[in-house]
Amino acid sequence: MPAGNVSTASSDTVTLDTAAPTTPNVTGVGSAAAKEVYNRSDLTYAVAIDDATTTSATLTDGTTTITGTESGGTITFTSSAVATLDDGSLTFAVTSTDTAGNVSTASSDTVTLDTAAPTTPDVTVGDLVVVNAKETARDLT
Repeated sequence: MPAGNVSTASSDTVTLDTAAPTTPNVTGVGSAAAKEVYNRSDLTYAVAIDDATTTSATLTDGTTTITGTESGGTITFTSSAVATLDDGSLTFAVTSTDTAGNVSTASSDTVTLDTAAPTTPDVTVGDLVVVNAKETARDLT
């Protein structure tokens, strides 16, 4: 038969966190405006991330999606990864995840990737002869 002894109550406090972190603020591509045209070099985005423990960033051309890495508020996509994307409009998206596993709303922006060299200009000189002062002083015959 039990002795009927009762222990004192014990309690603890827990915090239920169901709120998503603040949506990251995309402040631009590199040090320039967010709509800049890039060639196939490392591509960086500056982002303000308030209360995240992890950040996920992607860049897509609509077919291929690459993942960037975040360090100190800068998302970097390496040139080798950018090289897998097609020219044209790219969509950048970033989300934050807090310690409770809540994911923020995605913040996004666009940038144009242009790796095509410009067309070679046509230069027509015709019968034009250009002579400067030094050439005039010499016998060019």
